[in-house]
Amino acid sequence: MLPSLQNLLLLLSSFPILTLAKEYNAKECLAWPNSTVWTEDLGEMLTANAALHGPFPAGYYMDSCESLGTNAFAISQAGSGICMHAHACKREFCRPEFGMDLPAYIVEAKQASDIQAALSFSKTHDIQVTVKTTGHSYHGASTAKDSLLIWMQNFEKNGTIYDNYTSCDGGTTYHAVVAVNGGETWNDVIEAVGPNYHVVTGGARTVSAAGGWLQGSGLSFTSRQYGLGVDQAVQFEAVLADGTMVTANSCENTDLFWALRGGGGGTFGVVTNVLYELHPVTPVIVTNWFIEGFENAPDQGGAAVAAWFSYWIEISPDLDPRIGGFFSTNGVHFVFMGTLEEAKAAYLDAFDLWYNDELLPISQFIEGRYGALPPSLVTEEVPDWYTYKGGADAYNNPNATDATGDAYAGVEYIAARLVPASFIRENPDEIFNLLINIVSTPGGFLSSVNYILGGNIQNVGNNETSVSPALRGAAWNLFTDPASVSKVFEVLPNTVTGACFNHHSPVEPDWRNSLWGTQYDRLLELKNKYDPDRVFNCWHCVGYTGDENPVLEGDDTRDEAGHLSTFECVVKNETDGGDTSDNGTSDNNTDTDVGGDEPSGSHAPMHQHQHATVVVAIAASIIASVF
Repeated sequence: MLPSLQNLLLLLSSFPILTLAKEYNAKECLAWPNSTVWTEDLGEMLTANAALHGPFPAGYYMDSCESLGTNAFAISQAGSGICMHAHACKREFCRPEFGMDLPAYIVEAKQASDIQAALSFSKTHDIQVTVKTTGHSYHGASTAKDSLLIWMQNFEKNGTIYDNYTSCDGGTTYHAVVAVNGGETWNDVIEAVGPNYHVVTGGARTVSAAGGWLQGSGLSFTSRQYGLGVDQAVQFEAVLADGTMVTANSCENTDLFWALRGGGGGTFGVVTNVLYELHPVTPVIVTNWFIEGFENAPDQGGAAVAAWFSYWIEISPDLDPRIGGFFSTNGVHFVFMGTLEEAKAAYLDAFDLWYNDELLPISQFIEGRYGALPPSLVTEEVPDWYTYKGGADAYNNPNATDATGDAYAGVEYIAARLVPASFIRENPDEIFNLLINIVSTPGGFLSSVNYILGGNIQNVGNNETSVSPALRGAAWNLFTDPASVSKVFEVLPNTVTGACFNHHSPVEPDWRNSLWGTQYDRLLELKNKYDPDRVFNCWHCVGYTGDENPVLEGDDTRDEAGHLSTFECVVKNETDGGDTSDNGTSDNNTDTDVGGDEPSGSHAPMHQHQHATVVVAIAASIIASVF
């Protein structure tokens, strides 16, 4: 039996803290630039519509961000870029017992020259740089204490489409590509592409299209057919740590092209543009099959979940690659890329047969009270992916995306694990017992959105991109809670698999190996090549330098060296004789927003909040049914 998460954390604390010879942000108070320096040396260097936000005193994060709850659209735009979709990540390691983990200032970049100005200023003053589009990072990589954050949300948009695009070496002609600029979200890209093409998108419209989602691998409901997000990337343009603008593709800067396709966002440079492959339009068959009403029939519910898990373990490793979506404790959301007749042949007829022959005899459907309808009766055909994602009505619609952050995860933070297809085939009983163990334990959690992987994802060579080989070989991305981590690690340790960068736990043990496996050494070499001074430094990112498991600091605004918070330093420097004539507001590029230190579309189902009720209602009956 592996140790609990708490014991794993204690174990980690015995290892040495990794640091660079150079310490960023570790200044005596008077060494911090005052507001005049920030304004004149950075704010006035920005383009007309860009802005410098900060410093951020106590209370602003709660007032500007947490007050918005889980409204993903509002959070993405609020707080001058300081907000995180998982509010827990306002603190270090996304843990409530640690100190705040928010930037000193934020550059709201509109053009590449704004990024270059921020990087130049950070180099002059040895200030760590972080990068964020919307703040969807669930392990806190898009923020860092006292950093200079480059906020890309309002960067200039693009959306230009090039039909029959030929690769730089002339070897590949793509159906089409779309130019996606660095700050665009899937909300922007879906609308630019419309119903005329298929685009491999993230799960929610508020997710960054060119930033962390893509550079961290890019899981999609249609990845089993078309590949991961990184497999769609044809070319990047980026600003490197030294301010240089570069192009990376299969012809130039090929090593950087490799690193950006899976090495994680905010690590090798700031991406300003991606050419992203588009595919021909195809109909989408949507099956929303879920067992409901457990509270009315707990005995049938326990038997039904056990039967569902058995069937899912049997079929999922070898599904038709046109099938994607997610599964949960009580059902599945399938998206099939093709016609209804093709869907019937690929899965729907067999699904109906299992329902009638295996499920109904042990778990009778009771209309209006309990059970699941036949799969074919909860299946519909929509004409294209644009319609599936809500169409024009979903554009900039705050109700057209999933809730985010804590409510989306359903727990304090998520702890996802990749489950190899080969392991499921070879050890079906062990996987079945793991799932039952998780959902039948009081407080145990299995997310309602466990990605279905495999298919054509595994047909891309392990070394063609920098994503972990564990991701290429996985059949599921399993989301659990911290309480279930030890159970999952006992069955699926790093010697068997790993975790997906975009969905891993903020306290993932042995995270370098878990997130990248054999790719990490080469990624670290490229980090040393493109960012030797660690200008970009983020938690659980390649080349990360800093505390791995620091001593708890409580809610004191002073850090372990006794330094005041950045806001206090700026105020102190002004009061002790600094230039206070403008207090950082001398031009329209700088504001004094304060924040910080505070102790899918119409066819996509919304089952995020259902799981807790399901577990409470059926835990006892599952134990009785199985054991």
